[in-house]
Amino acid sequence: MAYKMVKQIKDHPSLRHSFMELASKVFDLSFEEWYENGFWTDRYIPYVWADGDTVIANASVNVMDLSWQGIPKQYVQIGTVMTDPAHRNKGLSRMLLREIIADWKDRSDSIYLFANSSVLDFYPKFGFQQASQYQHTLSISGTEQAGFKKLNMDRASDREILRCCYQKSNPFSALSMENNEGLLMFYCGALLKNSVFYFSQYDMICIAEQTENTLYCYDIFGDGCCPMENLLSSMASAETKQAVLGFTPKDPKNCSCLSIHDQEDTLFILNGKENIFTAHKAMFPLLSHA
Repeated sequence: MAYKMVKQIKDHPSLRHSFMELASKVFDLSFEEWYENGFWTDRYIPYVWADGDTVIANASVNVMDLSWQGIPKQYVQIGTVMTDPAHRNKGLSRMLLREIIADWKDRSDSIYLFANSSVLDFYPKFGFQQASQYQHTLSISGTEQAGFKKLNMDRASDREILRCCYQKSNPFSALSMENNEGLLMFYCGALLKNSVFYFSQYDMICIAEQTENTLYCYDIFGDGCCPMENLLSSMASAETKQAVLGFTPKDPKNCSCLSIHDQEDTLFILNGKENIFTAHKAMFPLLSHA
């Protein structure tokens, strides 16, 4: 095989550009603005097969600092697994996955990934097993109180407000992502750039979207001086009856909880590594998905 395996291509212009082209081709994902704004850090590590200066296959390591019930964890999330259609059925993804597992199995508390329905039989071949996640919904009454300001993610000063609140983590979450502004900005700089709200009275951020009588709260950042129910009720419309949480609440007593059945986002965890989902009704924060 004439192909070359390269680990971390952030500082290799030709390979980085080719990687971005492949991501756009396979997943319709754009990494260009994210990179240009300085959000691609050393925590995002593509493992690629290169044919000269052309990336033909990739599997990326995302180094994840998490806090589970106040205990620091370092997990590895595998993502952006892709192969150029012209080079499929050559075992390229298999070799990349084996390399990643060999490099990180003894350096992390857990290794996991999310898979779509077309590859559910693929990852068990490498020792991954499916895990169940649970999402919580909180009953609220929207009040439409003043106080929330939509932040402009194209403005450096507003991004700084988000960054400062993010450093305080989510005070209401049992499982929170920390120290990963790059992944946070992948969402807040693009997909959710119009969904970032700041509550200046409590110096807190809420990333949320409103749909009819439901508030979808992806995450909250700040020091938690305001109860979560009050915070969410304050930003919800008057018709709102519930808030669907994108994280696992520390105190779920006022929440309903349902298993997530999403064949396009099935969680797999490497056997032999930590798996909190066997004993707890939890979910990885939605904004931690890579």
